[in-house]
Amino acid sequence: MSNQSKQGNNMKAFSYLLTGLLLAATAEAAIHVDAGNTGTEDGASWATAFNTVQEGIDAAETAGDPEVWVAAGTYAPTGGTLRRTTILLKSNIAVYGGFDGTETDRSMRDWIANPTILSGNIGDPGLATDNSFHVVSCTNATGAVLDGFTIRDGYADGPNTGGGANTGLNSTSAEAIVAGINHSAGGGIINFQAAASFYNCIVTNNHAGKAGGAYNMVSTTARGSDDDPNPYYENCTFVGNTSGGRGGAVQNDVATHPAFVNCRFLDNTCDGKGGGMYNDFYCSPFLTNCVFAGNYAIMAGAMGNDGSSSPTIVNCTFANNEAWDKGAAIYNGSHSASATANLPTIVNCIFFGNTITTAPGPTDLEVWHDNFPDITYSIVEEGYAGTGNMTGDPLFADAANHDFILVHGSPAIDAGTGNRTADIDGIPCPLDGDNNGSALADIGAHEYACAAADTDGDGMLDGWELGYGFNPRTAEDGTADSDLDGMDNADESIADTDPRDGNSLFEITAFSSASGTNEIVATASANRQYSLLYSTNLPAGEWVVASNQLNQAGSAEGVGFAHRTDATQIYYRVQVSVP
Repeated sequence: MSNQSKQGNNMKAFSYLLTGLLLAATAEAAIHVDAGNTGTEDGASWATAFNTVQEGIDAAETAGDPEVWVAAGTYAPTGGTLRRTTILLKSNIAVYGGFDGTETDRSMRDWIANPTILSGNIGDPGLATDNSFHVVSCTNATGAVLDGFTIRDGYADGPNTGGGANTGLNSTSAEAIVAGINHSAGGGIINFQAAASFYNCIVTNNHAGKAGGAYNMVSTTARGSDDDPNPYYENCTFVGNTSGGRGGAVQNDVATHPAFVNCRFLDNTCDGKGGGMYNDFYCSPFLTNCVFAGNYAIMAGAMGNDGSSSPTIVNCTFANNEAWDKGAAIYNGSHSASATANLPTIVNCIFFGNTITTAPGPTDLEVWHDNFPDITYSIVEEGYAGTGNMTGDPLFADAANHDFILVHGSPAIDAGTGNRTADIDGIPCPLDGDNNGSALADIGAHEYACAAADTDGDGMLDGWELGYGFNPRTAEDGTADSDLDGMDNADESIADTDPRDGNSLFEITAFSSASGTNEIVATASANRQYSLLYSTNLPAGEWVVASNQLNQAGSAEGVGFAHRTDATQIYYRVQVSVP
């Protein structure tokens, strides 16, 4: 009595998957740490885990094990209440959080479900000023990794052993900075004449004289060296950090050039320059797929650049930052008369909704003398000359709540240049955001997935693919049958059934006939529309749309049709399409 066909290739909505980088799993031994272990401690297993992170790191160094696995919980630096106490990273040792204490392989961990916290609160729990100067330190290590932690409650207001400045203030020369560690810099993280890599970390509620969240200074000489290592941050969030001077979240000093990939700088503040980031003395970090939002400073609400610092900034979003005086998004300030200017390179970026508290100066950008950035293919609300630049509202989903995903009609869609492979959320790029048959880069940190587009031509819509974890730039997954239910993934996309569930089917579920009226019920989706077709001559393949039964809205409860007929033999099929 029934037959089913599946037509159409569009979809109205999709959901993002929360993604994070997992470094390749290893079969080598790991040292285990679990604050809840009350028995024997040797680190060889979860049952005999060490209680502190530093014990785990030190044991890994001694044993030659490359990894430390840390179970969910809160861990403080060990060493009592001495404020120089810190969690000290060691060379070539990777420390991973996010375990529940049962895993046998690193790929099993989940740092979101199992928060693993490194806290500098070593003294009075209600008092911040007796906390550790630095929660995490990398001062004499190469190849160190920290992955999957929340780093919080550092309070760096200690002595500056380098000289050239009072406690909490910027050193007046690069020579003074490299001369010794500054315990008033880097409340959450300090990389001093060494560099570690950080993945999937939240750096929050830290304070310092400068660089509340993280301080990066790798050089041993006043001009640095190309051989110096550089810190690396990926999928990290800096939120709610403060500084009494410069760099509310991050400061980079003296020829240090970190990379920041898929990072967020949110609601950080400072009383000087650079609420989100401050670069000084020849620092030129690389940033891609980053968001700066809600940061505040006297000058340079989001980012400040001084001393011949020229960052490269690609596919980043600067929104809703505020400065009291100048440069709500970026301030390019002073440099030595004999040195090069601060000349950032900015491509595919959005500057919108940034404000000045009191002064009438430029909102997004403040340029001192000849420090003009090279900006191309970007949206700058106040306007800026450059190839591909534009003004106007980029149309964010919910900027007030830091949701800077682009919505339909955004001028940022397919308006950029280059060929990034993924956006800040891990969405493959580029996608055909405007559904014109050509996939081009978007402007900003987020890639827009058009509900109607099928970038790879595999019969699955981009948004639907992302919602179920497929790759909208890989056509091969359309012909696969992931749940082995007889429908390939492309057909599941058309029907909007779950390709992971063999019981999620598009089918007629009920049929009844009374007084010349046939009633048909089929499974349905609220994202699809349905039509009833009938045939009185099945061998001829003649199908007709039933009167008033075209493009009926579906729902999670299904879709129903009523067809009155005098035919003695009739066949039905339900056809699905996309609005």
